[in-house]
Amino acid sequence: MKRQHIWRIVAILLCILLLVNLLAGRGHERLVDAARARCLAEGYPVQDMKLLGFQFDDGRFGFGGHGTVDFGPDPSDSSRILRVELRKRINVLGWKVDSIAWHHS
Repeated sequence: MKRQHIWRIVAILLCILLLVNLLAGRGHERLVDAARARCLAEGYPVQDMKLLGFQFDDGRFGFGGHGTVDFGPDPSDSSRILRVELRKRINVLGWKVDSIAWHHS
């Protein structure tokens, strides 16, 4: 009887964790904010650039998300855009930048 009660508690806690994880990942604002903040920290001129676009996938059940954010044009060369690749292991932990690179449009 006691073991069954423990399993129910574990199942309920696991369901709550999955629900919170799913709800935490909604929206693209955190993706763009994380990309912009990291670019500024590394000295890229994103304050002078427009957000050209973004793509993201929160992953299955909020695990293993990935995304791309494009800023541009480069103030010194209008044919270049700045592409930021991001990932997140779990929604509640937020986005982490994998790479920042210039690309020609």
